[in-house]
Amino acid sequence: MLDALCEYLLEKPDLYRDEMVLFVLDEFDTHITPSSIGRALKSRGWTKKTIRRIAKARNADLRDLYMHNSWDSGFRLYHYVFVDESGCDKRSGFRRMGWSPLGVTPIQIARFQREQRY
Repeated sequence: MLDALCEYLLEKPDLYRDEMVLFVLDEFDTHITPSSIGRALKSRGWTKKTIRRIAKARNADLRDLYMHNSWDSGFRLYHYVFVDESGCDKRSGFRRMGWSPLGVTPIQIARFQREQRY
């Protein structure tokens, strides 16, 4: 039932839990509470936020509006900057091991201060 519900949510990601209950009732002739559907979807990693993001990504009107607004404002592809925040971990300043050029022993001079850019 959960697999069928997830497949149905891929087609219609903006369903309310009551509508999901009706889908399960129609397809499998089983009554399930909305809270149990929420728990089952949570076990699969499907949250309301995830479902909304999928629905927005599939909304053709929103995509067209975004492209219209970005091109009419004068932005071109070379204006966009994508930032990778994976290297912004605050704990990276407190590493257990250091680095140095080959053949030179690494020496720790000072620890990084918290919230300081480096």
